[in-house]
Amino acid sequence: MDREELEGFILSNPKRRQIVNALEEEGTSSLSRIAKKKRIPEKFAKELMSELVDKGVVDKDGEKYSLSDVGEKIVADSHRFESG
Repeated sequence: MDREELEGFILSNPKRRQIVNALEEEGTSSLSRIAKKKRIPEKFAKELMSELVDKGVVDKDGEKYSLSDVGEKIVADSHRFESG
């Protein structure tokens, strides 16, 4: 997927957008903290986070998640993430 497709992938789901916003705000965080902060059921948040990791938008290090370089560039180039 190119960056434009990844942006569309994120924007197409409000919960994905919320997760990306949370990682932008926090830098690095656990899945449970993001799920609680954004009021997303943890099981659903785990599925969404897995998709974001698989697409290269999010990096996972043990139990911690953060935006990848690609994820940071997408967020920096888009002000549409602010609504999440």
